[in-house]
Amino acid sequence: MKVGDLIRVPPCTNARGTAPGHPCGCIFCANNSTRVGIVIRKVSRDYIKSGHLDVKFDVGVWSLTPDEVEIISESP
Repeated sequence: MKVGDLIRVPPCTNARGTAPGHPCGCIFCANNSTRVGIVIRKVSRDYIKSGHLDVKFDVGVWSLTPDEVEIISESP
């Protein structure tokens, strides 16, 4: 992933790990988010492991790793 990529966070499973569609307490479910975001920068904070990227969603900016998301569209 790189800055400018459009990404999506997959649907959650509920606390028991059953099928998607059952709301959980995460920020995306709690705010009825589209789960679609754009990568805005590479994280360069010492207290966060390398590989994290800040992604702007409709519910705010979150730091995620590439294995937590799927790429919808790559930036040129």
